[in-house]
Amino acid sequence: MYGPAENRYIHHAWRNNNGHWNALALQRGRLFGEMYSGGYLLDYDPSKPWDDSINDEMNPKILATGGSDIDRPHALLAHPDGRHLVMTGTPAYGHTGGGMFVHDLDTGKSEILSHQSLLPNLSTVAIEAVDGGNTLVGVTTIAPGTGGKAIAKEGELYLMDFAARKIIFHEPAIPGASSISGLKVGADSMLYGLASGPNTTFFVFDPKKRKVSYQEKMDQYGGITGGQAPRVMAWGPDNKLYICFRRAIVRIEPVTFKHRRDLKSPVDINVGIVFREDRAYFACGSRLFSWAVPDML
Repeated sequence: MYGPAENRYIHHAWRNNNGHWNALALQRGRLFGEMYSGGYLLDYDPSKPWDDSINDEMNPKILATGGSDIDRPHALLAHPDGRHLVMTGTPAYGHTGGGMFVHDLDTGKSEILSHQSLLPNLSTVAIEAVDGGNTLVGVTTIAPGTGGKAIAKEGELYLMDFAARKIIFHEPAIPGASSISGLKVGADSMLYGLASGPNTTFFVFDPKKRKVSYQEKMDQYGGITGGQAPRVMAWGPDNKLYICFRRAIVRIEPVTFKHRRDLKSPVDINVGIVFREDRAYFACGSRLFSWAVPDML
C-alpha cells in the first residue's frame, strides 16, 4: 500500500508471499481480492490490523475459491447491488475455457458457472455492469490455461442476464481479434473496449442496439500492456478515457473519440492505471511510478 501524501509504502506479505493478488474491488467498505493460483477470493477489512495467520481474527480471510474453473483470475466486479462479487479468469493448467464465480455476501454462498454454460472455450478477462447491474457485459480471450490448447478462433463480447445467469447476446465485437483485453462503461452507458490480434483496435459498443458503433485501429501506439488482470483502461477525473500501452498512455475524448499520446513512457507499463488527484499511477515490475497528467484538473 502506498500513501502519496506521506510518501509512505507498506508491504504486507501474504503467507510468505504464496500467490499474488490479481485484481481488487471495493464492496461494503471492504477490499476484496482475487489470488492466483487457485482462484481464491479474499476479504480484507482495512479498518482492522493486517493478520494473515490462521485464526478466527485473520484479516484478510479466504471466502471461497474458483478452483480449476478460474485458477488464474483476471477480473473482479463489485456488483452494483452491494451484495455480490463476480470473478472471472482463465482455468487451471491444461484446461481451456474459464468460468464465472459469483459470491453472495449476505448468504456467504458461492456458485460457479463453467465456460460451457457461458461461451465454450473462451475465458472472460474483463467485466462491467450496465442497466443498474441487471446486465453484465464481459469480453473474452481464446487463451487457455497454462499448457492448454486454444480452441476458439476469436474473442467475443457478451451480455448476461445477471438474475437468470444466462447469456442473452454474444458476438465477436472485432472479427478476427484473439482477445478483448479492455472494457469500461462510460457515463453514457456505452462500452469502450480494446481488442488485440492481429491489430490493436479501439471500439465502442452500444448495449441497447447491441452493435459496435465505432472502431479504430491504434497500432501506432505500440503493443498492448496488461498482466493477468489487464486494467489497461480507466476514466480519469477529467472524464477522459486513458488507455495504457506498453510504452505509452493515450487519452481519448468521449463523443468525438479523438485521441493523442499523452505520455511516452521511459519504462514498460506492466500494470495500470489508477488516478489520484492530478497524478496517474502504474507499475513496471515491482516498481510503482506516478505521472503528473497534463491539464488534469
